[in-house]
Amino acid sequence: FTILEKDFWVVWTLDRLFSIQELKSHLTFKGGTSLSKVYRIIERFSEDIDVSIEKDFLGFDREKDPEKALSKKKQRAAIEALGNACSEYVKGKLLMALRDSIAADLGTTEGWNIVFDQNDPDGQTLLFEYPAIEKRAGYIPQSVKIEMGARSEHWPVTEHPVRSYVKEALQDKVTEPAITVKVLKAERTFWEKATILHQYAHLPESKSLPRRVSRHFYDFFCLLNSGIKAQALTEISLLERVAMHKSIYFASGWANYETARKGTLKLSPLPTIQEGLKEDFDLMSPMFFGSIPDWQSILESIRQFEAEFNA
Repeated sequence: FTILEKDFWVVWTLDRLFSIQELKSHLTFKGGTSLSKVYRIIERFSEDIDVSIEKDFLGFDREKDPEKALSKKKQRAAIEALGNACSEYVKGKLLMALRDSIAADLGTTEGWNIVFDQNDPDGQTLLFEYPAIEKRAGYIPQSVKIEMGARSEHWPVTEHPVRSYVKEALQDKVTEPAITVKVLKAERTFWEKATILHQYAHLPESKSLPRRVSRHFYDFFCLLNSGIKAQALTEISLLERVAMHKSIYFASGWANYETARKGTLKLSPLPTIQEGLKEDFDLMSPMFFGSIPDWQSILESIRQFEAEFNA
């Protein structure tokens, strides 16, 4: 029940976001939650809403566009300024707009809260503590994490309806508005996930493995076993575009994005982190609502694709 209840509030919160008039045409829904809620490719419950704001909306177009900077130093400064502008908008106007919208729809200011997430070092995340029927402690927090950002590229995108699992199961017995969102196309997400795996294939021994990284391996495994794989392979240029974009906006001295291309793409995790990934994956079991694939099967499918793709 906890997952179904939270899923309802995830979709409800998406509707609140995409109902903000000044913002909705500048938002793109992306990430793992889009793979489950829009494309139905993964059977993993995602507790966060990963949404990107177009940088133009924040005033970073023309000469302020980081990609038009005349030097690496100016580019880094422009990207930092973009992040600060996004944070200021999220903690200010967006937080106020969502608070007003939620209060109007629920008809009360009691039993819920929406706050800035103090754990986000970028200052771009909100937490909606929804009015749960019963307060419970456990692996699944009773809040919806709204992860915003302005560094992502909004291409290619499409429009798609989104419904909660409760609405699908009970149909007319549940009142839920028809929700349509702008979402990143799954073939772009395919290569986004591939570059995440490529990044962790180069993780230095001095760096610790973040929590829940194993979800990216599961997501990519599901993408490999879907029709999106064939579509993505017809658009290999997207891989280079994603890698180039990340090398600018998510620059890392160890990710080796310049080799994230056909022939040199690395997807298999380093032996030093495989045990940690397996433990992380096992801890995520409450988040799955379908059959859970064997971890070794996930790694083997990824290894096989890596070999075939680079051949």
